This record gives sequence, structure tokens and C-alpha cells, in this order.
Amino acid sequence: MYHHLDQYYVNDKTCYELSIFSNDKRQGYLLFKPEHSKDLSRLTMNALEHGLTACALYFLTENAIETTEIRLKDNFILDLAKEKQELTTKILSKGELLGYDLAKSYACMVGDFQTVDIAEHENDRSMQSSLHSLNYYVQKEITHASQQLGRKTMSTFDDGEVIIFLETDDFAYQENVNHFLDMVERRLHDQLTNLDFAWGVGFHRGDGNVFYESYQQARTALDIHTRQYGFGERTFFEETRVNRLLLILTHDREVVKHVQEILEPLVDYDLKRKTDLIQTFMTYQNIKGTLAKLLGH
Repeated sequence: MYHHLDQYYVNDKTCYELSIFSNDKRQGYLLFKPEHSKDLSRLTMNALEHGLTACALYFLTENAIETTEIRLKDNFILDLAKEKQELTTKILSKGELLGYDLAKSYACMVGDFQTVDIAEHENDRSMQSSLHSLNYYVQKEITHASQQLGRKTMSTFDDGEVIIFLETDDFAYQENVNHFLDMVERRLHDQLTNLDFAWGVGFHRGDGNVFYESYQQARTALDIHTRQYGFGERTFFEETRVNRLLLILTHDREVVKHVQEILEPLVDYDLKRKTDLIQTFMTYQNIKGTLAKLLGH
């Protein structure tokens, strides 16, 4: 024990410090100031060792409680997002026990992110370590933005993505979401310059499986955006009407056949006349999406 003692001088008096370790992490310090150095007898050191053990057990218990609470919250949020379930009294009560008010309106955001550092990792262990660290920063900024805006949030991580439910106003949810994400992204970019986000946003109005439906909308918006444009933007479900229609049509062979018959002469005309009709349509789609985002800001 003696070689673990750190010695300091405070107001011309000698103080000693012992570090408290739990879960291989320094959790705190045990400070004491004996009258004389000779008071540090073997009996005293044994008593201090027992004190360190008691403190370490306390921190171990606190960490176990905190870890259990986090796991319960994560599972609860994932169930809300991915399971079709009515908001029964039982679910509302469980949410209240975990600190959530499910009676409020929430928009859902699903975020995928990438960094140059993670892309360059060669083994799973280093990638998982970096992802865990990244999740910590993201959660920290979610909490900060929530406190600054005075809006409740529920968030968790799943397969490298972040799922956020943000308390919002029914008819100003896009403004609320943009304000929230602007704050989160700005602070994250100050700390992690190589970080790129892509966000899908959904907001299901009405009753029923509101959290599930909002998540499905956000998930769809994110998938459509990342397939077309990659990372760096946010997409609201309402902006994907044409994309969703085209996706539905591609699953019906008869419809695809009829569309081909209708469009084939138009494509031939476009090629012969070099009118760039297809490019014009794609440009229109991109501009419409950009305008929607600017108006949302």
C-alpha cells in the first residue's frame, strides 16, 4: 500500500492520497492528513485498504445500476421504434418509470454517420472502440441540445445508427428538428472534423402505433437519401413522395411494362433531339429537395 501513496503539501502540512479503482478505471480519491508520518502504521494502512475496498464496491454497485438503467431505456426505445404496439396504460406507465412522457408528440430521426478514421480501421476491435467513442460524443450532444432547447428526447443506438425521438410541435416539427440537428451537428463538427451525417426524419400524426410509424418514415427517408446522394444531408419523409411511388411501381411487372411502353418513345425523342428531359427531371427533383430543406431552416 505504501508505494500507492501520493504525497502533497498543503498549507505547510503533509497530505496523502490513494486512488480508488473500480472496473479498471479511476473512480475517485481517498484523501487523509495524519498529524505525523509515523501515524501511517501497518494497522492504519490496513484500515485504509479496507476503506478503498468499500469505496470500490460502492462505485461498482453504482455503475451496475447505471448500466442496467441504460440497457432498460435502450430496449424500451427500440421496442417503441421497431414493434407495432398501441400506447396502452402499461406502456405509458413503464415509460414514466424510465423518465419518458409518451403522451407528448415526438418526431423521429434516424441518423447514420461515417468518419474517415472508422473507414480506415483494419480490424473489428478498433472499429468497435471508435464507434463506442463516437456514440459517446453523439449522445453527449443530443443531451446538450435537448437541455438548451427545453425539449425532451429519447435516444438509442442500433447497428451503428442513432435513433432519436424529439418532443415537437405538431405543425412546426420540421423547424424544431432542423434547429435541434443544427445544434447537434455544429458542436460535433467542432470536436470531430471528419464526421459526416445523413438523417432521415419522420413524424406520424394521429393515433395508433405512432412511434413505430414515425420510425418507419424516418428509416425510409434515410434509405432513399443515402442510396441517391450518400452522406451529408437530412431528408424528411414528405420529400420522398416521387421516390416512394417509383419504388412501388418497380415491384409491379405489369406497371413496369406499361411505363416502359409509354416512356420509350419519349426517351427516343430525347436522345434524337438532345433535349435532356431526363436530366431536367433529375435536376428538378434535386432543386425541389434543396428548396424544402432551405425553407425548413
